[in-house]
Amino acid sequence: GQTDLPPLLLLHCDDLAPLHAALVGHAPRCSALGLPEHRTLPDRVRAFVDDDAEMAAAARWCRERVETHPRGRYAVVLQDMGADRARFETLLRREFDCLAANYDRLPVNFATGYPLGAMPIVRDALRILALAGDEADLEETLALLRSRFIAALPRVTERGETVARRLRELAAQRLPTRLLREGLDELLPPSRRPGPWDAVHVLASRGLRLRQPRYPSAWLEIYHCLLDAWQWGRWVALDSLEYQELQHWEAALDTFATLDDVLGKIDFDSSLTKLRRLLEDQPFQPQTTDRALQVLGPLETTGLSFDGLWIMGLDADNWPAAARPNPYLPLGMQRELRMPGCDAS
Repeated sequence: GQTDLPPLLLLHCDDLAPLHAALVGHAPRCSALGLPEHRTLPDRVRAFVDDDAEMAAAARWCRERVETHPRGRYAVVLQDMGADRARFETLLRREFDCLAANYDRLPVNFATGYPLGAMPIVRDALRILALAGDEADLEETLALLRSRFIAALPRVTERGETVARRLRELAAQRLPTRLLREGLDELLPPSRRPGPWDAVHVLASRGLRLRQPRYPSAWLEIYHCLLDAWQWGRWVALDSLEYQELQHWEAALDTFATLDDVLGKIDFDSSLTKLRRLLEDQPFQPQTTDRALQVLGPLETTGLSFDGLWIMGLDADNWPAAARPNPYLPLGMQRELRMPGCDAS
């Protein structure tokens, strides 16, 4: 019976769906607890000519706040974390001088991560593997010449620029890897040839032909052989973030090896496409200690309090958010019943 139900306490429940509201109505005693209301107006409202100007000002505000009151808690709310995070992080790193040697010392926690495949050490591993396929992206290949995670290549200067210019004269974004490997041969003196990109032929001499379809778990041996030939990740001092990226990469390969029954035998290019898709779907969020600054989305600030808060993008196009009514129900009925998303309010 109704008297047998325990009392109900609602914590920070801003809006209840009709079903939940009906269930709550059957509780004998119900009370709600929320944060105290702050009726003070924002200390400042600013106008900017564009998004870049506002981001630069917000990044400067973050640095000034942390320098003035290092024990405070501050937050920046981005309207679109997916589109704006990378730009804003770059500006923060410039303000806090964390672009090079102090890369892992940025005093910021981000609410969302990046796709694992976009992280530097994993990205360069994929570039190496792509050179073993039939075709590869020219600019991605040339970017390998600047990678700090590869010990097998000398630090190229003039010779590297000459090779890059000659390859770009072919005026194609994707080139046969045979041409790319021939171009890379010119980076090394004759005494040091063949280069690490020749590992494809070394594998073939051992009977590991890349054109032969294999199960995903069987491709891992070839991946490791190709990366070892480039001395990828060796003799390089990794910071804490890069070490975490490497651990997530190994975990992703373990996951890839479990797809034998799902994918069956696939060729090398198909295996690399599947691996890229797996890495794109896996977000990488580094483990960090509690930091002074939080970068959040609009919904993630619910129930939180800060000593300073900057909400970006409060223009007529973004605030309030556009209505998102249910397309399968009559709009008039949704508004009459005050269903979530039926209008901007």
